Amino acid sequence: MLILFEIVLILIAFMNPQSKNIAKAIVLFMILLYGLNTYSGDFLTYQGVYNNISFYGLTHYEFLFSLLMMMCSKIGLTFIQFRMVLGIIYSILCYKNFSRYTKYTALALALSLIFPFTYYVSVLRAGIAAMIMLYSVRFLDAETRNGVVKFIVMMIVCTLFHYSSIFFLILIIDRKGVNRKYLFYIFLGTCVVAYVFNNLETFSMIVGNFTDRAKTLQWFSSTTNLNLNWKGILFQLIIVLANIFINRFGKKQIDRDTRFMNREFLYCSDRNLKFYQWFAGLSCNASYLIVVLIPFMFVNDVAMRFLWAVLGITICSCLNAVYISDLIRINMQGKRIGIVTIMQLVLVAYIIFVAIYANLPYMGTDNSATQLFFNNLLNFF
Repeated sequence: MLILFEIVLILIAFMNPQSKNIAKAIVLFMILLYGLNTYSGDFLTYQGVYNNISFYGLTHYEFLFSLLMMMCSKIGLTFIQFRMVLGIIYSILCYKNFSRYTKYTALALALSLIFPFTYYVSVLRAGIAAMIMLYSVRFLDAETRNGVVKFIVMMIVCTLFHYSSIFFLILIIDRKGVNRKYLFYIFLGTCVVAYVFNNLETFSMIVGNFTDRAKTLQWFSSTTNLNLNWKGILFQLIIVLANIFINRFGKKQIDRDTRFMNREFLYCSDRNLKFYQWFAGLSCNASYLIVVLIPFMFVNDVAMRFLWAVLGITICSCLNAVYISDLIRINMQGKRIGIVTIMQLVLVAYIIFVAIYANLPYMGTDNSATQLFFNNLLNFF
């Protein structure tokens, strides 16, 4: 029933991509789906820690997440109520981010319901960190004063929710532009670091000074080396390459349509057009930067979390391409033509492919992307 309701919301969003009421309905659905979930992936682990947070203290998870846990526990909230608090934080941040980066907010929210929302209902800390990162990429705009400093500060906040957020710092490269030659050197560097991760205990010892949590330490340990699943790694590589393709496709469409609008003097705020072009460039660069993390995919699944996080950027950028195309049709013909464009079809196909991967027993997955629909208190209403 919940899956059917989500499908209906997505279809309505396609027909009314700018509707604020539809966007608010999706946000409410996200909060309830997130907060009233009774099992998915890491549910029992988080529940066990939350119910015993006075014993675990502020060091079991990252500081800010542990502090939030402790505060909610102190005021007597149950674990489900704590999840509801997280659901409100996540969903509001998601709405604020999408409304900032694209006019098609309702459709962006609807597509995120397919993925990565289903993933972040399980991996709670990573989801909050991803939303903070998505909020922070606005500081990478060259016109933002002290943007790099602001971005670094926000990434520190991200890291205090999830240590893997350290990967997000690589986006700073976008401020100066992504040079393919430098990317190659960075790629070689990550190969060396991945080798060290996989064969030495140096990083595990360093991280051990900040946390004693076993799962976090295993990311940096050679003694818990994962058995390589070549089918899973192949899927990861396909997803990385497809991400590059769809971002290049969207950027080319935005550049082409922007040139057309400027040439034909069609109405559109110059500031918006400039922002959409910059954001498309950021999205493209982020997809290129993911390539340098490929060596880490042979170590564990943490590197893929970077791609799940930047998927929000990809969604907004591609929908901006659709929005500009629709704007041209409205200016020239007085209305949008059709509900679904090629860009939307490509984007939906990609997101569904990623969601299917995330629900299969491959390396880096946990079979949790659909469990939230069947394990939810909403099913009792």
